[in-house]
Amino acid sequence: LVVDEADKLFDDGFVTQLDEILAACSHRKLQKALFSATIPPAVEQLAKTIMPNPVHVTVGSKVGANTKINQKLIYVGAEDGKILAIRQLTLKGLTPPVLVFVQSIDRA
Repeated sequence: LVVDEADKLFDDGFVTQLDEILAACSHRKLQKALFSATIPPAVEQLAKTIMPNPVHVTVGSKVGANTKINQKLIYVGAEDGKILAIRQLTLKGLTPPVLVFVQSIDRA
């Protein structure tokens, strides 16, 4: 069983649904894996209740952002301004890899 974005699933009220899934996965050889970019201490404690002896793997630094990543925040006045800003960035030239976060699939 693989749980991605575990911090969101444990933190955003999905615990009941996750418990139901875990109860349905009762094979004696069941292996569980949780993945997340961030895991707050409270969520880590919840995770330990379903994984008694977890192996914790940290990639990079646990206390800070990767210094090789260039981040940019652009304020826009309205929804239409977001599309205009993306177009302007594209016209200036983007050097891959580029990652753009959106609020929902509909906005992608």
